[in-house]
Amino acid sequence: MSSPVDLRNPGRPIHVGVVLLNTVTEQLDIAPVGFFSGLDRNFLKDMPTEMVDDESKAQGLDFVYHWVNEDGKTPAKLTTGMNVLPTDSFATCPPLDIILIGASRMGYKANEAEKAFLRKSYNDCTAILCVCGGFEPVLSAGLMEGKTATGPRFMLPMLRELGPGVNWVEKRWVRDGKIWTTGALLSGFDMIAAFGRATWGDRPLVDTLIKKGGFPERATVERLPEVRPQDVINIHRSYTNRDRCIKFGYDCTLTSSHYPTGNDHSSANNPSKSGSSESQNEDVVASLFKHAPKHGDQSAQMCEMHRQMMRKQLLGDDASRGAQGTSHGAITPPPTPISTSNAEYKSLRVSMKEADELLSHFQSKKVYFPFVDIPDSLTAASMAKTRPFLFLAILTISTTQRPLLQRKLDERFRRVLSERIVLQGEKSLDYVQGLLVYLAWHPIHIRPLNNQLFQYLQILRSMLSDLRLDQKLYETAARNACLGCYNLSSLLSLGFQRRSDSTFYDSMKSAIEETTTDDKHHSHQTMLSRTQMLWETVARASEQGGDNLPKCSLSFHLQIQDLEGKIRFDAPEAASLRISILSLKVVTAYFPWTVHRPSSSHRSSSEPCAPQYQPVENLKEARSCLAEIQGFFDYFLSIPPDRYIYFSLREWCQLILTISTASQICFLTHPFMDTQWYEFQIKARSRIQIYLESLLHWMSTLSVSKAGDAPDIFCMFQSVLDVVLETYAVAKINSTLQSVSDHSGTEDTDSPSVGATSTTSRRCPMMNGTIKQTEFWEAVQQSNTLCVGGTGAQSSSRYSGAFGAGMDGLFDDAQDWPSLFSEWVSFT
Repeated sequence: MSSPVDLRNPGRPIHVGVVLLNTVTEQLDIAPVGFFSGLDRNFLKDMPTEMVDDESKAQGLDFVYHWVNEDGKTPAKLTTGMNVLPTDSFATCPPLDIILIGASRMGYKANEAEKAFLRKSYNDCTAILCVCGGFEPVLSAGLMEGKTATGPRFMLPMLRELGPGVNWVEKRWVRDGKIWTTGALLSGFDMIAAFGRATWGDRPLVDTLIKKGGFPERATVERLPEVRPQDVINIHRSYTNRDRCIKFGYDCTLTSSHYPTGNDHSSANNPSKSGSSESQNEDVVASLFKHAPKHGDQSAQMCEMHRQMMRKQLLGDDASRGAQGTSHGAITPPPTPISTSNAEYKSLRVSMKEADELLSHFQSKKVYFPFVDIPDSLTAASMAKTRPFLFLAILTISTTQRPLLQRKLDERFRRVLSERIVLQGEKSLDYVQGLLVYLAWHPIHIRPLNNQLFQYLQILRSMLSDLRLDQKLYETAARNACLGCYNLSSLLSLGFQRRSDSTFYDSMKSAIEETTTDDKHHSHQTMLSRTQMLWETVARASEQGGDNLPKCSLSFHLQIQDLEGKIRFDAPEAASLRISILSLKVVTAYFPWTVHRPSSSHRSSSEPCAPQYQPVENLKEARSCLAEIQGFFDYFLSIPPDRYIYFSLREWCQLILTISTASQICFLTHPFMDTQWYEFQIKARSRIQIYLESLLHWMSTLSVSKAGDAPDIFCMFQSVLDVVLETYAVAKINSTLQSVSDHSGTEDTDSPSVGATSTTSRRCPMMNGTIKQTEFWEAVQQSNTLCVGGTGAQSSSRYSGAFGAGMDGLFDDAQDWPSLFSEWVSFT
């Protein structure tokens, strides 16, 4: 299966195919294929310079035309008694880049060979252009489920019954992803002109062809607005907005909405005249959510909560409160002046050149989450036209080293998401892939306590279901999208200890399991998915507990070895797979502690611990687990730090889980503990502390945040590690005191004081609140103040109050950006 070519810069001839079924095809439906000959370099070279200048000729493209039917021999019939000799059969036809298909004789049903060819061609092509009834074989092939389409107006009521999975709309032409559809047959010329502009609109040759060739570019609104006499005076007010609606493909009608007259204006300027009538006539709905909710800085509170929870595990409740005043981290540092003004925040822009650089940066990131494929040849300008939501997501997550710009882009992304997906209810593969990218590299440091990951996941999963992508696993993009959603859903559900919707992914898991014995299917996507499935199995076994854990542990080790044997360590994707498998080894080695540790979910507080676990056996298991933890850290720290900026949510989650597991081993308390255990934990804490300090050093080196600036993700990890290391430092002091106490003979050593309190919480500083006392949280608060500082009545944007200031001119160099994208991301 070949990847669709970038039609803007194909680097080879473009293959255009007219698919002819075993029946009569409407002649005028396939006539738009002639549009491509007007761009064909071979055709242009013979044109007089007076008609086409040399500069336009140089913009020509190379095309190869294919007239395809089932056997490639039988002449295809057209209306008016014409016959076409096919150039290719379904078997001999090469992958097509553009497919044109017209209406067939009424009542004809595409056979299985024709439908199979359309499915295969759909995967290879960039566009399928269906004119008039040409959508029928595409619909019967199952390629239009969940899409928006149009057809001849008189057929729409019937089509809504026959194809309920398609959003049928009354328009001249509609594009949804690869599939373009039209209304009546002559609307095919409107569609081909729109296709030309969308694909090669930056070439003056296209504009020349459309104008000199007389290709129609009529408004997409077919139903004329109903204009009443009282509305005529307002037509000039509606023109600009109506023109914009046409651009988006919406139907708009003029209404008798009341506009202020001169008297209204004077009344507005004199509150005393309007009195209470204004409040009575006020639109209650419009007043809802008029101002943005002020997400006051929760970082300081979160840090304090984390710190108290971490201290409570070692020192107890009273000591935790008493230690707050003396701890170096408990005293919140004085506020640092904000180094960036609100005006500077407003002026942040993204030029086309910067966008290309960010897109190139993303190409290096995608190896860590390979479920959204972007061809290397694709440019920012092309993505802005064809995949705008995915492009906006890429820009948002690729600005890691420009935290203030990332914050602004994140605000824009969520604003578009709410406007387009939530409010308008739009669905497409572009939205699916955009959400996948945004979730895979979610900038959690921007709003660390507002965890909306599961809300976004629910939107994503629902959209996959509505588009029936889980039923199109034979398509590469659909399969990768479903696998990506599964990986994220499973990862976050396990990390946050939530139940995932497993039934939706059953067919995908079965498909993955079927490929386990076939070496040809050991793709990066499949390997990551198999690893995640094993994660789920381990988690379920851990929850259930019981005497079978040792046997399960052995089985898991064998499965892990099988996965390791399939990794090519010289491949670029080896790092993400090795991190996943090493983390899985840590969890499997930690298995016995799901039984050993006191847990309210497994036993009551009064229930005695199981006596069958002997200290020597427990110590062996602990050393084995510590060895796996050290193996993980050794590999993680061996990765060049400049690669950390490419890590996805998966790598960070596995790092956090390993740190958490290490803390469990280092601070575990249990009645079976003796002096050997005590000495083991002292040595273990010392080793883990070295690893954490090394990580802290890398995070501080990678962070580009300065005092008073918006924090980045490495600043957040630096603060979290500070809190965790503080706990290890307290444990070290207590261990020293305990040693002195033991030598003086004043205290019994059977139950060391360092472990006197149980590990009541395994949540990280980001979750239990300690992060709120770090400099990171202070920086978040300051950037909140900065970014909302300019909002208010002075802003001309009707969304500025709800979404923040300075969003109107985010994308610089307006002449470089496609008008659709720049207007699509700005609702002013």
